[in-house]
Amino acid sequence: MSGNMKKFIVSSGGQISFTLSDGGTVLLDATYEPGVDGRATIDVRDIVESRLSYLISHHEFYEQPSIVKSFTATIDGVAVSFKVIRTGVSNLADTPSNWLRGNFLTWQPTNKQVTYYSPEWLTYYAQEACNIMLKATFPDDTVQNLNLGACEAGKAFTCNVQYAVISGLLGQKYPSYFDVWVENSFGSRLTYVQRYLYNEQRSELEQWFFFENSLGGLDTFRASGDTDFTASHEHKLSSIDDVSSEYEIKTDRNYSKNTGYLDDYERRWLLDFFPSRKKYIYHGAAIRSIVVTQSDVKYAASDLPSNYTFVFRFTADNEAALLNLIRNQENIPVEIIIPNIASPDFHLPPRLSEYPRVPLHEGVIFPAFDPYNQDPSVTTLGAILSAAVHEVLTKIAAGEGGGELVNILRSASAETASDYTVFSSLRTLLEIKKQKMDLITKDDPTAPSDENAYSSLRTDKEILEALENFNLEVDEKYLRKDIDDAAAGLITFLKGLVSNELATFLKGIVAADLSTFTDLIASGTISAENVDVSNHLLTNTLRVITQADILTILLRGQINSESFTSGMLGNGMRLRKNGEDWELELDKITVRKAMTVYELIVQQMRYQGGQHIFGPAGGKITKVTSGGSYWRCEHDGSADFITGSQVLCERFMVGSRLENPDGSSTFKGARVKRYWRLVTSYGNGWFNLSKTDCEFGSDYPEINDQVAVLGHRTNTDWQNAIVVASTGSDTPYLAHYAGINSYSLIGKEVIRQGNLGGIVDPHFGQLHGHGLYAENVFLKGIFRLSNNKMVEDAINDVYKLKVGALNLLREYDGRFSGKYWGEEVELTDVDFDSITPHQVKIVADNSNVLVDERGFAFKVIL
Repeated sequence: MSGNMKKFIVSSGGQISFTLSDGGTVLLDATYEPGVDGRATIDVRDIVESRLSYLISHHEFYEQPSIVKSFTATIDGVAVSFKVIRTGVSNLADTPSNWLRGNFLTWQPTNKQVTYYSPEWLTYYAQEACNIMLKATFPDDTVQNLNLGACEAGKAFTCNVQYAVISGLLGQKYPSYFDVWVENSFGSRLTYVQRYLYNEQRSELEQWFFFENSLGGLDTFRASGDTDFTASHEHKLSSIDDVSSEYEIKTDRNYSKNTGYLDDYERRWLLDFFPSRKKYIYHGAAIRSIVVTQSDVKYAASDLPSNYTFVFRFTADNEAALLNLIRNQENIPVEIIIPNIASPDFHLPPRLSEYPRVPLHEGVIFPAFDPYNQDPSVTTLGAILSAAVHEVLTKIAAGEGGGELVNILRSASAETASDYTVFSSLRTLLEIKKQKMDLITKDDPTAPSDENAYSSLRTDKEILEALENFNLEVDEKYLRKDIDDAAAGLITFLKGLVSNELATFLKGIVAADLSTFTDLIASGTISAENVDVSNHLLTNTLRVITQADILTILLRGQINSESFTSGMLGNGMRLRKNGEDWELELDKITVRKAMTVYELIVQQMRYQGGQHIFGPAGGKITKVTSGGSYWRCEHDGSADFITGSQVLCERFMVGSRLENPDGSSTFKGARVKRYWRLVTSYGNGWFNLSKTDCEFGSDYPEINDQVAVLGHRTNTDWQNAIVVASTGSDTPYLAHYAGINSYSLIGKEVIRQGNLGGIVDPHFGQLHGHGLYAENVFLKGIFRLSNNKMVEDAINDVYKLKVGALNLLREYDGRFSGKYWGEEVELTDVDFDSITPHQVKIVADNSNVLVDERGFAFKVIL
């Protein structure tokens, strides 16, 4: 933030070369001499802020290209790049990126009253790809949502949120108020909600002032107090031959304006107006620049309402002595009525900013309406032509000067063609006739070039062929309404989809609004913003991306994270029913008030005992001494804890018997102690344990801690471990870990032998029973299935079976563990070789039933 930008402090023993650049433009190139402390302080804030500016545009949504820029400081040949945004916050207690993510560039009230015509802009700097959203609420409490624009990361964007503009975007509807906020691509809101409420002008003296605020945006406030005018003239005289004359008259016109009554927040917000370097007023149907010459800004904290008074004048001094008066202004009607004897009167309403534009022709009249003013006005054809000629001459380039009149060579002109002249239409025809053009006939194989032309028949042929190719291309891209058709890609229905018959979707359907189906079969995915289930929702898989708001959850099975491994060295979480008991396993539990425990089973990891961990080294800590950035730990282990080792300790501390003399189940001072820290150095019988390099939330070492080495940063021989667990949930098992080089065991358990109930795999889901879980398995000998068949015999039997496709996916019955298949129907031959083996699963509790990757169910007919 430019307002919070710190100074460069460079330490050097000699002269310091410093260069500041904006892209390819060098802004500062200087040499600095360090002071007696060997440092030089370089302040570039004013230089940087001079390169940042705000752009006012008539577009409804546009980028601010100069609010934020990247700069490069080169210090003694070392380049440092940084990005600066023209903004600043007093006593900022947050990071700039986090503050900018949640705020618009304005301090204006979050509930702001606006008129129909008063200009309003809202600017936002995007830290990530996002959208500026609007929700309008109408007098009948209905709402309408709009996407005002998409923002790219690292850029600032401005929305025109004038009430008249928003009303036009809403289809000429008039909301009571509308809210504006920013949300990311996932639909999560990033900023606060800025609300604009409609009301009428506060007084006949109301004027609209704009100023570039300290956050880099543009604010509007409505000053409804008194307006006073004062003019002063300085007359300079000359006297020649006793005749006096005025040779120069300096005119100074000043306006004194009172803000009108302000509430507590408004009077603090408008303190941002007076130090602003750029101020504007809407005056005379135009936005004009002003300067404030003096101001009376004071208030008492206990005195409300407050008001400010300030004096301003226009910055254009050459217009100070000029006038542009409207004669008979009181006789100009609010609505212009054009009488027509043959038809009813034709009225021109003042709110033309909401009406569509029409193509210009000689029958169109030119009343003029400014988008910020309800009073109608007119313009002249001469003024329009003058503006058009000025625009054309500005944009037409000729030679090196640019904007000069172009010399037209007419049919009878003797001047030769050049880069500074153009042919008239008649001269162009004459030049073409001079050239001898070869014609390519209908079936002529001659290739087209700049020296030949198509005949009319050949032109017809080329057009017909192009149309045929175009029609083929269109058939591949667009859906037909008159015949059955298929779409190869995803189609989103913004208003919904209604089907009175059976609707089947193989790949999915996306509907942003209401969709109605008499019957629906989806073999793929159905994505919808809202699903309203009035009675019962049955689904195999429910995936919620952002938020699930559920009143009641009835859990019959289990809840687990994407991956889960049980045990003291496991990862993830799982809540499940085991018999009549419910089990919960996860990493940490925080209880803010009270925890009632009827039975407390404490397990402690030891190098030997309880659950066993076999690693490169382990033992018990006998002494701990603080060494600044580390603890020196003496131990009784037989092996050294080498540098780079990761030391793990985990134990449960419940306090002493003195604290619980009655043996009650409520323990005082109970806590789980765990730390996993890096060994920075070691010696005979001791090692140094880092205070900063550790697993997040790690505890500190103490005497009698049982510790073990679990992993090493670089030494692959020390990155392995074996855990033997014989008691506790999901035991017994033997687990092998490999490649432990950080404070995470996710993906490090390569083998588990024994009880597999403590593993949830992303591919296999929740594992059950006793067995072997490993990345690779190489086995020899005879393998028999549960039906006592050998594996190779069972595979051969599958190819001898007649496999039929049944209408199995009829409904789902919650009383059973699997599908309710209904009645069998006519069989259809299935090519079993076309089904990908690893994507075929056997449905539980339904013998001989398979489901392939497309969601089709097959039943094996013996």
